[in-house]
Amino acid sequence: MKHQRRISENTLLGVSFLGGTIGALLGMLLFRHKISKRSFLLKFGLIVLIQVGLLYFFQKYFYNY
Repeated sequence: MKHQRRISENTLLGVSFLGGTIGALLGMLLFRHKISKRSFLLKFGLIVLIQVGLLYFFQKYFYNY
């Protein structure tokens, strides 16, 4: 029964990648969850960089006519 309600790290990262970055960041800061795990923070940072790059790409090539 212990750890039955836990969500895997890959699921958390996947949800973050699909648009839950702000919620994940707020959850990490408010609940101090996963803030000391370096591997998770590096993966999360990479997801943020990818999302920023995608936003820049779509904004530059699809919204500026």
